[in-house]
Amino acid sequence: METREHERSLTDGINQRNSHERSVRIQTLWNRQASLELSFAQFHQLAHMFVDHIAEFLQSMPQRPVTPGESPKQIRALLRKGLKTAS
Repeated sequence: METREHERSLTDGINQRNSHERSVRIQTLWNRQASLELSFAQFHQLAHMFVDHIAEFLQSMPQRPVTPGESPKQIRALLRKGLKTAS
């Protein structure tokens, strides 16, 4: 179990560094004067970065909370309430 946590910690560190580098590159592209200034190479790079961002997000989903902070009791109550109104 410790090995898995260590691997996750290393992966998180790499993802944070890559995320920062990606943010800087994206910010550079956002600062262009007109959308037509986007060359094919820039579009290609941005598209790859976007897909990488989505893939990293999907990979991290098992470690993310299902909700922003509601307790299981609150979720059950909401589900029950929804089922009653649907009937």
